[in-house]
Amino acid sequence: GEELGYGLVVSGAQVEISGGSVAGAVGVGLLVDGYQAVVNVQDFSVSDVSPDAVGQLGRGVQLQDFASLSLDAVDISGCSDAGLFSALGGSLALTDVTISDVQAGLTDEGVATGDAVILSGVDPEGGSYDPSRFVITVGDGAGAWLVASDFSRLGLYAENVTVQIDDILAQDGSGAESIFYDATTALSGGAQDLAQAYEGELELHRWMVDPAEFTD
Repeated sequence: GEELGYGLVVSGAQVEISGGSVAGAVGVGLLVDGYQAVVNVQDFSVSDVSPDAVGQLGRGVQLQDFASLSLDAVDISGCSDAGLFSALGGSLALTDVTISDVQAGLTDEGVATGDAVILSGVDPEGGSYDPSRFVITVGDGAGAWLVASDFSRLGLYAENVTVQIDDILAQDGSGAESIFYDATTALSGGAQDLAQAYEGELELHRWMVDPAEFTD
């Protein structure tokens, strides 16, 4: 198999992390795995995560197999494929999270990616799950829950999950002033380039994007 050097792995345990960082990992910076895993992370950073030898992974934070994860004041930068990746994650709560510099990567099918956030409730074995089993609560109403910049494909991709978002700022790093989208327009027209939903439910209260993305 490929040599991987995950930064921090929590499997089936309850863990509180306050302060610290992971830098230079291979594969995944922080992995939370298993339905009994409950992890709360505060004031933490993940940076410079490299893909494996065949160009896959390189994700900053990964949540999977019905685990629960809370991120508060967390910075994720220098990743491939996805800054934050949730695959069958039971619950995910985000407040004051910054994601930047997400490069394109490869999946098992060889599809190039590079999303700031990927939220998936799809069973890789082909099973069927109710989207309500995967609940993502983001933001506390006090400000942007996520600032995403310099990503290669999408700011947010949600598939077969239930997501409620208070605030998100997504931009390409050009420094242009962001424009405002409400819950209706954020899922219409060109905005789908930054917020793509497939099945499930995706509710956006406030969504900001770089206006250059939608200039005719």
